[in-house]
Amino acid sequence: MVLFILGIVAILAAPAIQRTTRVAQLQGVSTELTNLAQSVPALSKKRDRFLYLVINTKADGRRAVTIVGDTNGDGALGAGDNPENDAAGNPFEVVIPKDIVLSTADRTAVQNQFWFFNSGTNTYSLGYDFFGRTTDPSTGKQIAGTATLSLTHREMAPEVPGGVPNMKPVLNYQLNIAPLWTAVTKRVTKP
Repeated sequence: MVLFILGIVAILAAPAIQRTTRVAQLQGVSTELTNLAQSVPALSKKRDRFLYLVINTKADGRRAVTIVGDTNGDGALGAGDNPENDAAGNPFEVVIPKDIVLSTADRTAVQNQFWFFNSGTNTYSLGYDFFGRTTDPSTGKQIAGTATLSLTHREMAPEVPGGVPNMKPVLNYQLNIAPLWTAVTKRVTKP
């Protein structure tokens, strides 16, 4: 009888536990991404070069946000530029788990504002210059407003554009980077 009652409790508690686990994973990735973005000004000063925050796709299909330095010194993001590494040789990057998506509207899209999209490399990027400005890497000019990037759990985004998410309410963490580089995250809940 006791095992029967424990089984019923486990069945009833499973959805709440799943949601809590998914929200914790989302919050963890959001915190890592915010910390990475906040480290850009200090790293730029230490390395004495322009830096870029680049969203790319790994070979296994996961997205990653990487700090790339203007290693060839031409003042622009290009093929000769490489990811910045720590003392152990590891790149400064956050690899987004497959359960986390970058859009609340479409699981395969990147929902953003003011990030430069390079269709040739299928990457999104923002620049940081020596004046502390957030720049468009294609022009070198300061962006006109706050750059945003959305993060949510894949179950909180519809399987097809315009569809209904499997899990509600939809929790969205939004990384905001101001025109004068300041990175903060805002938590948004949609019913």
